[in-house]
Amino acid sequence: MSSVAAVIPSWNTASYLERCLTALADQAGVSVETIVVDNGSGDASVELLNRMGVQHVALHSNVGFAKAVNLGVARTSAPYVLVLNADCFLARDCLTLLVTELASDEHLGGVQPCILQEEG
Repeated sequence: MSSVAAVIPSWNTASYLERCLTALADQAGVSVETIVVDNGSGDASVELLNRMGVQHVALHSNVGFAKAVNLGVARTSAPYVLVLNADCFLARDCLTLLVTELASDEHLGGVQPCILQEEG
């Protein structure tokens, strides 16, 4: 089973996080290590992460998207990394399809899913 690290930079995204994290936990065919890097949120994001038992880094201030991603990536040794916004959620087979495609061609350095609005 392939291992994927999902790195989610977050700033005041409590209203989105639970759905995003639940969809990651429901991924079929891959092992998902989720790491949320919270950029000093003032909402209930960190409390939600603690309640859900999700691995996270709670920063005291907003260091920005790119630095948050880098901090999350540095905390994993998974062979595949997914950078995901907290307001996104994945179809149940998304990571399996992405990993299969990426592993099928040594010339590929990255892949991304088709991004749809919720209504399709």
